[in-house]
Amino acid sequence: MQTARRAKHAEDNGTPSERRVAAEDAGLRPLREVTRKTGPPLNDQMDTEDTSDDGVGARDARDDEGNAEWSLFTKRKPIRKVKPEQLRLERVRPDQTIDYIMDHLRCETATILDARRLGKTNMLLLTFNTPSPPTRLVFDYEITRVYEYKPKIIACYNCHGLGHIAKYCPSEELKHNAADQKVASGVLRVRKLRRILKRRLTPELRRPSRVRRPQRHSLSLLKTRHMHRC
Repeated sequence: MQTARRAKHAEDNGTPSERRVAAEDAGLRPLREVTRKTGPPLNDQMDTEDTSDDGVGARDARDDEGNAEWSLFTKRKPIRKVKPEQLRLERVRPDQTIDYIMDHLRCETATILDARRLGKTNMLLLTFNTPSPPTRLVFDYEITRVYEYKPKIIACYNCHGLGHIAKYCPSEELKHNAADQKVASGVLRVRKLRRILKRRLTPELRRPSRVRRPQRHSLSLLKTRHMHRC
């Protein structure tokens, strides 16, 4: 006759599974409902989803009365990268700084990644971490509506580029710089020619020409030459 094998944790009233079954059979205390707790926050541009039961870790604990308590912790993993979305917020006062605005903005459905002003206007450009951003926010304890940001396309008729006008075209600036250099060199040449012509036409400014002067001999030298000839 084969005897029943003693449980490994007999001194602790059996294994965790045996204790759980015993607690259910005895009806000492109903098991708590399975709760799911979110994991650590991931990057702003990552969406998450819960894994299957294979990726769920379990933990049991015992209280002072010996009843088993169970809780499940679901793991999280990124499933796709989310493209940020930009919206504009109107009616922002000029004296409000970006830090003040970010401290008083509240959004429950999405995370605000960045905020900056649109030039000198009273509008603010907000960047969210979701492709479907909210339509309303809480700003200064008031519900404020946000609108889709559609920037105006600015084209340059000079170089056919985008993002600037012909007045501030980089290629036009290069042309102006080259033209200024040519004008400066031309001015220098004209000044040099004027100086040359002025010297040639004005007698006072003419350079004295080198004329060969006759040699002057002393009287004693002439006498000696005449005596030798005689």
